[in-house]
Amino acid sequence: MEHALVIGGSGMLAEACLWLAGRGFRVTVIGRNRDKLNRLATRDNRIVPLSADYYRENNFRAALRASLA
Repeated sequence: MEHALVIGGSGMLAEACLWLAGRGFRVTVIGRNRDKLNRLATRDNRIVPLSADYYRENNFRAALRASLA
């Protein structure tokens, strides 16, 4: 299964995430709003939500590392 990483995908890029998932991609979606991410993830089980504030670089890096582990 191919993988896509979408940063800021729980807002206006949500439909793009669903489009990718619909074509068989596993889609990790990074966003700051946990509720929006969880709502998006319920729409397709290939969407993996990752709540992280990408403006806080150290926290963002830690979240990415944790998701890869």
